[in-house]
Amino acid sequence: MKRAALYLRVSTQEQKQNGLSVDSQLYALREYCKEHKLLEAGVYSDAGISGHITYKKRPALLQLIQDCQDGLIDIIIFTKLDRWFRSVKDYYAVMEQIGDIPWRAIWEDYTTEDSAGVFKVNIMLAIAEAEASRTSERIKAVNQYRREQGFYVGTAPTGYKLDKGRLIIDEEQRLPVKTFFETYLSTFDIKTACQAMWNVGGNIARDTAKQMLRNPAYCGDAFGGYKCEPYITREQFELLESKIRVAGKAPKRQRHTYYFTQGIFKCACCGCNMIGSTRNLPVKDGKKAYKWYRCVSARDWKCENTKSISELRVEQFLLYNIESQIKDYNHQMSSRAKAIKDVDKQRARLNMKLHRLGERYEDGDYTREEYVKKRDAIKDELLKLGYDRPIEKKALPNNWQEIYESLDAAHRRAFWYQNISEITWDGQNLDFRF
Repeated sequence: MKRAALYLRVSTQEQKQNGLSVDSQLYALREYCKEHKLLEAGVYSDAGISGHITYKKRPALLQLIQDCQDGLIDIIIFTKLDRWFRSVKDYYAVMEQIGDIPWRAIWEDYTTEDSAGVFKVNIMLAIAEAEASRTSERIKAVNQYRREQGFYVGTAPTGYKLDKGRLIIDEEQRLPVKTFFETYLSTFDIKTACQAMWNVGGNIARDTAKQMLRNPAYCGDAFGGYKCEPYITREQFELLESKIRVAGKAPKRQRHTYYFTQGIFKCACCGCNMIGSTRNLPVKDGKKAYKWYRCVSARDWKCENTKSISELRVEQFLLYNIESQIKDYNHQMSSRAKAIKDVDKQRARLNMKLHRLGERYEDGDYTREEYVKKRDAIKDELLKLGYDRPIEKKALPNNWQEIYESLDAAHRRAFWYQNISEITWDGQNLDFRF
């Protein structure tokens, strides 16, 4: 008996519109195996994946290719040709990898077991690819129109819900999501933030939590330019953007250890990260762990800065200098206050202009082409203004050093992440900036 691989695929949109389900495909394929005396070698299901997405992002198909190469499959069967592929390019890329293994579309008269079948497949694949492109264009046009009418297009992020096309905060999730962001902004530790969220009734996977930290919807700027109620401020989100790339990037063997400046500590010579390591040195009552930093490029002799520096020395330098530096920094910012205020006024004026333009378009004062042209011009002006505005540093309380000494390692790291943008070491001198 031939060993048959049963391949299934249906996109979420197709299942909603046409009722084409994975279960119905699987039932039909198994009945076909019984009727044609084929041995079921495995079921490969790419449920929820669109046909025009590259095969490299279809996990079940990739596993099927591997099994074919390992000699575990004699024939591939599926219900319809468009379940298999809608891209001529991807089709031939996969066929080249699986070799001479044939396939059959059981609901259609397609097969690669003879030359006439191969010719027919080439024609129908080209048609299917063109139809997929037209469908994609129609969906994009509809979504763009809905955005222009003030509706949110897409799935609501965690902590939000859709109400008649509007993206609003889900009151049942408000406290867990708010707790998550407050905890992360005070510790910069995702595990601690997730645990705090779970303690107040939230339940998310860590990967979802990482996506939340990168999603501008939580500061009020949802996908497609949609404005929604925020959980955090724009300044807090910009802080997350600058820190999330480096938070938690310590090698696995170091994950249990907090290197409180890792990620914001850079080599002044080459710009690479100063990475932390721990050395156990003998003392009278046993051994004590000391933390050290060294330029990551120096390990391969790609940087001339080969000198290590202890975390204790870095910490003492920061503690001694930060208070006076904050005062100097705020004095410089006060001299730029008028310029910043002028930019804020310009941004508010352009946003109001954009809002009025949308209202006039809805009233029929502009054609769609006129509206798009004017809207894009306003957005270009907004982009030129940018969001790179300095944030005034709050003065430290009188007893801040006493408070700092009482913090654990995680909160000490959060203290420096919140107050400092970058620390540098050139082998001789330390420096930092906000």
